[in-house]
Amino acid sequence: MSPDPSLANDVQMLNKQMQTSIREESDIKVVQHGAHAMAMLNLRMLAGRLYEGWKTHKEHYPKISAIYDKELKPNAKSALTDLENYFSPKQAEGQPKPSRALLAMVRDKIGFHADFKMTAAAFDECKDDAIMGEYLCKTMGNTLYFSTEMVHLEVVAKIEKSSSEDAASLMALMDHTRDVTSLFNTFVFGFSAIFLRRHFPKKIKKLARKRVVLPSQPKLRDLRFSFFTELE
Repeated sequence: MSPDPSLANDVQMLNKQMQTSIREESDIKVVQHGAHAMAMLNLRMLAGRLYEGWKTHKEHYPKISAIYDKELKPNAKSALTDLENYFSPKQAEGQPKPSRALLAMVRDKIGFHADFKMTAAAFDECKDDAIMGEYLCKTMGNTLYFSTEMVHLEVVAKIEKSSSEDAASLMALMDHTRDVTSLFNTFVFGFSAIFLRRHFPKKIKKLARKRVVLPSQPKLRDLRFSFFTELE
């Protein structure tokens, strides 16, 4: 099965963790920094997971595309086309070579790998009198080195060739991950529907009779995921 449903599972969890961490509204600066650090980690992992998912798709899906493409619904086909245009943009005749996808660069520079030259350049951008935000606690689990998150944000800004002053680069990265997540979800859902119909037709017929009703669950907008916790 080429479009791995585990990708869909992973990006849902990473998106939720990002949302519940960045939503912290405390007036205490260190608590805000902890929340932003958690959100940045999830963003970096999400960018990498989406990019790796696309690489897996490109490697394996062509082997079965002749079977599935003709059965994909229009919205799944459109999502697949948009993913191709995002991750593998074609160079128009007479035009400069298009830049790599932002998520691909984030994955390579600060996500799954670290680009030393770019990180060093980002560190040099920090002013000598900048408040770096190193919070040392008696418990290592609550010690936060926020300066590294400031450098990560500066790297993102350099990748985007924008400014990190107003966190516009962070918001742009969040927009990219949200949009690409939506495209993957649409395509994986469309592919999975065909896969299940082809290989598990009897089980598909029984699905409607096997509904599971969950008890009341917390609303996502009410959840908060704090970096700082009581360790017992």
